[in-house]
Amino acid sequence: VSRFIQYFYEQSLISSTRYSSYTIPSDTAYGMDYVNATLADSSTMNVQSLGAFKNGTSNSKFPNGFTLKNDGSTTPLKFTTKTKAIFVVFKSNSSGMGSVDVKINGSKVSTVNGVTSGGWGGPDVVLAYSQNAASEMTVEISPVNGYSSFEILAIGISQ
Repeated sequence: VSRFIQYFYEQSLISSTRYSSYTIPSDTAYGMDYVNATLADSSTMNVQSLGAFKNGTSNSKFPNGFTLKNDGSTTPLKFTTKTKAIFVVFKSNSSGMGSVDVKINGSKVSTVNGVTSGGWGGPDVVLAYSQNAASEMTVEISPVNGYSSFEILAIGISQ
C-alpha cells in the first residue's frame, strides 16, 4: 500500500496537467438580485424582541446569532429592516432540529426546517422571502415547537 501511495504522489508531482488560476463562475445560486446581500446578526440588527430566543450560538463563526431557549415559548424574534429579501442562515442537522415560521408584516411567508438530509451541524441557508423592491418591514421568526433546538446563525438582507 505504501508503494502505491508513493507512486500516486510521484505521478501527481510530474503530471503535465497544471491548473492556472481559478475563474469564478458567472452563474449564481439565487440570481444577481442578491449579489449585494449582507449578513446581519444581534450586533447589527434592530431587534425589538428576542422572544423565545437568546443571543449567541454554538458556532464560533457566527457568535452573534440567536439560539432557541428550548423552554416551550413560541414568542417570535422580532426585528425591523429595509430589504427586498430575507435569507435565514441556520444550523442544520440530519435530526434533532426544530422548525421556525417566518412572518413579514404579520403574514406567514415560509417555514424553515432545521432538519436537512446531509445536515451535519453546520450552516445552511434558505431564502425565506423575496419581493421586487426593498421596503421597510417587520420580520418575526417564531419556533413551531418551543421545545426544540434551533439556531439562527445570521439573517441575510438584500437591498
